[in-house]
Amino acid sequence: MFKKTILFASVSAALLSPVFAQEVDAPIEAPAPVSNPALDAILEHVPAILDHAWKSTFNVSVHEGEVQSWALVAGVQFQDAKHFSVNLDMTVQDDFEGEKQMQFTVLADGTYIYVDSPSLAELSGGLASGPVKVELALLGKMLSSQMGGGMSGEGGMDKAAIKKMASGALEGFTFKEEGSGEGLRRYTLTGADVNGFIAFEKEHWFLSAMEMSIDEGKTVVNATENAFIEEFPEGTFTFTVTEGQTVMDLSPMIQMQMPQEEVADDDLEF
Repeated sequence: MFKKTILFASVSAALLSPVFAQEVDAPIEAPAPVSNPALDAILEHVPAILDHAWKSTFNVSVHEGEVQSWALVAGVQFQDAKHFSVNLDMTVQDDFEGEKQMQFTVLADGTYIYVDSPSLAELSGGLASGPVKVELALLGKMLSSQMGGGMSGEGGMDKAAIKKMASGALEGFTFKEEGSGEGLRRYTLTGADVNGFIAFEKEHWFLSAMEMSIDEGKTVVNATENAFIEEFPEGTFTFTVTEGQTVMDLSPMIQMQMPQEEVADDDLEF
């Protein structure tokens, strides 16, 4: 169970950012939502970071009571919606196997998104003996047609979808600016069994820190090395295969699992 959970979480976090949408025959006019200046500011400025090339390092820890259940360091380099990389170092406490350390590399080169890890063969039960890849365009099509986005139909992250996802995630919470200071914007969030804060660098809206408590658990995030990049070195977003390894293309398998487009009776030929 632990292996399947880690594999699913790692690949899903790397490849998917779903926003569930519902189609209706005619739009239903809904009352205008009550404006929340704090939330409006975040939804306006944070997704706009996708218009720039940048890098950040995120340190994440999850606690259950006084015990740290897992920790994650994620080094992110972002050039544009189709060219980015994430290097993940994870330490997980498992009830049966004790402490486990794992590393993952995620890279999008403009055509494919790759996932690689020394633990991939073990976590996949032998399905993948090396790195795997998925066509960005196919992934974008799947997200756009089935789940409403997170990536555009051409492959690549979509600002509108991210804004919608953030808005939906924060719906129902009390959200206000509190404790801001020089160089920092700080917002508190409270709800049923949830309370915490999130802080951004004032000038460029990079994430600075976040802490959320839910029941007896707590998640802490600290971001460092935030910077806009004028130009990444050549080859930064080129995936290099280790000698002796073969990249497994998951695109055909995903294509088979996607709903096939229906063909009208008039288009059928006999």
